[in-house]
Formats: sequence, structure tokens, C-alpha cells
Amino acid sequence: MTEVTENTTSIKQNLDFTMSHFVVPGGEGDPDYHLEYEKEALANGFLSVASYKGTGPVYKVNSKVDLDKMISARTFVLSSKDTTSFKTMNRYLKNIDSIVKHPEPVWFNDFTHGTGNGNLWNLSMRFPDFKYYMITLADKYGAKGNDSIWMAPWQEVYEYIWLRDRIKVDYKQKNKEIEVTIELPEIPQNFRYQDVSLNIETSSKFEIESSKDLKIKDDGKTTHKQIFIQLK
Repeated sequence: MTEVTENTTSIKQNLDFTMSHFVVPGGEGDPDYHLEYEKEALANGFLSVASYKGTGPVYKVNSKVDLDKMISARTFVLSSKDTTSFKTMNRYLKNIDSIVKHPEPVWFNDFTHGTGNGNLWNLSMRFPDFKYYMITLADKYGAKGNDSIWMAPWQEVYEYIWLRDRIKVDYKQKNKEIEVTIELPEIPQNFRYQDVSLNIETSSKFEIESSKDLKIKDDGKTTHKQIFIQLK
């Protein structure tokens, strides 16, 4: 299937950007047409494929996640012919309500073909539906709600979990000073995200010193629950 390789080459030539994750295109096609896309994408070096079938769309992430040649299903969110209420969107939101109740942290995936004034090809979300869907999620589970959902693109989550599962962290304490050493794996060149977060469980106040090779953000000047490390 030349479409996969031609798209990769065209994007590299015109945008100087190397794709690393592949999304199976929607629309009409032969039965199980997605299988050829999946096969070609993985054979041409893509790290994962977002498709119509596969593992997921809900993954437990409190332990190591098998990301090798991942082919993942996703929940397809789209508008219905009902334009007078949000019954269809409420059905999708109810599904998320059930997922959020998981006792362990999970990664789950929703997607739609597009948003606009109409339901393009009956595969998309009308803007009022999209607005209602996103605002409801933000109000209930965002920073102004119970702050239990972190929303990010597929690639960012994949690469965060990949790095999290492979770094080695070592601690050394001398009197009141603690030295944290993070040993990194060999990170693929086509990764776009190289961020690490550390959960801190202490009632003690402290300040942070770091090298110039990385950027550190934290959630407080002296009292911390989390430290965010962005590798350069």
C-alpha cells in the first residue's frame, strides 16, 4: 500500500516532520480494509496505529503498558440525526462516567472524524454537540471540577507512558540534601515529547536545584506534590 509511504514522504518533504504514529483513515472501504493500513504502518516504522479494532480503548496504566506495535481501538464519538437535544452526547458522556470510576488510573481514547456546522459524511460532530461534550467534561472532570482527567493527544500520552516505563530513578540522601538521579533509555528520534513527572510524598518543605540540561516545573515554591521534568 503506497498511500502510507507516500504520505510519510510528502509530510517530511513539505513540513520537515517525521510521523511516528498512524491513524487509519475513515470513510467507505472494503470489509476489514483497516488491516492493510495497520500492517503497512507497522512495517514502515510507525510506533502505533489508532484503528477501528484492536486492544483497548481502555488501558490500565498503573503498571507497565505493552506499547510494542500497538494497534488500538477507540470510541467513535459522532452526532446523530437528533438536533434538538444532547441525548446522543449524554450517552457518550455516560460511558466516560463509568470509565472514570475505575479504581486504578486508566488511559482511554475517544475520537471523531471532524467538527463543523454539519455532520460531515455522518462521521463527525456538529459544533454544538462538540461544545457541549467538551464543556461538560471540563466542568465535571477538569481543573474546575474534580480534576481527575488529563486530556492530551494520542502521541503525547503514548510517549509519556513509554518513557515512564523505561526510566530508572535512584535517590541518595546526605543529611538534608537528596540527590535524584534519572537514567534515561535510548529515546527514539521521532519522539516529540520527553517529559517526566515525579510524585512527591513528604510534608517537609524543600527547594530544587537542577542542571541546565533540563527544565523543571513544580506545583509550589517549597511545598510540593509533583515535580515536572522537561528534557532538552
